[in-house]
Amino acid sequence: AFATIGPGLLETRQVVEEGVIDKVGGRPLRIPPSPLLILLGATFLLLILLLPSRIAGYLGVLLWLSFFFIFDPINGRRGNRSIITEASRGKYHLLLSLLLAGIICGFLWEFWNYWARARWVYSLPYSFGPRIFEMPLFGYLGFPLLALEYFAFYSLSFGWKGGEDAHYND
Repeated sequence: AFATIGPGLLETRQVVEEGVIDKVGGRPLRIPPSPLLILLGATFLLLILLLPSRIAGYLGVLLWLSFFFIFDPINGRRGNRSIITEASRGKYHLLLSLLLAGIICGFLWEFWNYWARARWVYSLPYSFGPRIFEMPLFGYLGFPLLALEYFAFYSLSFGWKGGEDAHYND
């Protein structure tokens, strides 16, 4: 599934960034040193792994954030494109375009999943509100986090250097 999800997220991010969110900026975000963020990510991951499954099942958001907080600070230190580094410089277009791409792609994936003969049916330990297609409304918050995590992983994997062009083939 990630063979299509990743490129879909990055292509959608590029379209959103160039068409809607180009050059969004603001005050620089004050961010703690990267070793603390990496430790935070590792702590989130350990909580998921070490807590009993009846508790860990409610902490899915920490799983998505764990890898982001591990990979993205490493990207910043290596000179790769980093969401946190850009936000610390007052550049928010990458962050916002990834979040929006996650929402767009998540909605489309769930739409297509709903009509498929063989589809995912979610069995979650919680049910917050109504469902849109098969996904509980609360579950859609995971897609923007997936986009952040995937971008950080991609940037780390390919040693992506900074620059305005962020196409996944570059």
